[in-house]
Amino acid sequence: MMERETDLPARLAEAGNRSILTSEALAESAVLFMEPLEATIFERWEVKGMKAYTAEEIQSLRDYLESGGFIYLLTHGSASRALIGAKRLVQRILPETSLTPLSVNHPIYRSYFQLEGPLAYPYRRGFHEDEKITWLGATLHGRLAILVDTEETLHVVDQWIKLKEQSRIYTQLAPAAAARLVNVIIYAVAQDIKSANERISELRK
Repeated sequence: MMERETDLPARLAEAGNRSILTSEALAESAVLFMEPLEATIFERWEVKGMKAYTAEEIQSLRDYLESGGFIYLLTHGSASRALIGAKRLVQRILPETSLTPLSVNHPIYRSYFQLEGPLAYPYRRGFHEDEKITWLGATLHGRLAILVDTEETLHVVDQWIKLKEQSRIYTQLAPAAAARLVNVIIYAVAQDIKSANERISELRK
């Protein structure tokens, strides 16, 4: 998994009607950005053509994590209702673990930029338990394998790209959001390389 194909997007497109999550190309991604799709409002998404993850996809995601992959999940806050989908998905992929808050001292906040914690979105009052903003994580074999971003940092960048200077709040938050996404990617790649090196060492024994 250390070598990345430059034509990865094309290879994913070639999967056709097959799920990208069960494509051989999945193993070449150091980090996977995805939505929970396991919430109680799932019926609304199904109308739009979005379906819950199949048993085959869940197994593929498990295999992906076992091989050193890293999953980034988005949720709209950390309140119980907001986390339903993420908790269900994590339970399906890693039934032996659970989501726990990440300390602000976690290495993911220091992988590139020196950050003090998650992005603090000023207009999401009521979306967090006790108004405390924290990222959540699930571990596999002692390493952080799934990150739950309760501030949807990726979507902050998305919205800034779409709206540009039309939104003052997104313009203000975009640099801080981008810095956190850089840290996530650097952390995931470093973990991926470490996992690959460990597998190579095992094979050489």
